[in-house]
Amino acid sequence: MLSPEGERNFISVWKSFEYSRQWSKLPNPISHIETFMMSDQLRLGMVMPFILNRSLTINCLKSQEIEKLQERTNINRNQVISNIIKCWATVTKCSQLAFKISLTKDDYIELENYLNKERKALIEAFETEKE
Repeated sequence: MLSPEGERNFISVWKSFEYSRQWSKLPNPISHIETFMMSDQLRLGMVMPFILNRSLTINCLKSQEIEKLQERTNINRNQVISNIIKCWATVTKCSQLAFKISLTKDDYIELENYLNKERKALIEAFETEKE
């Protein structure tokens, strides 16, 4: 999805991002995602909206990926970046709710709503072409 420029921007922001002192530094997710443990993936989900907000511009995406996202989500070119960041923010909120120590009835309702938003956003973002 990222162009070479997008990968450079992402890695630059990734390297300079300040993590919580309790966290160990995460490896670069572009080249090391297959080595991430569940806890790493959850931390990645928490920081990704901030990193993308700092690093992602329309020039950072491959043009064919922009076109696919526009077709699937019915948005204009200027909305693509904010849509990607919103998708990651929804993933983050779902993780935060799902891993709360205790959940109230209202928390369950909120989690259900966010899971529905997450499902819709991920299907739009990653739906494959039907043959």
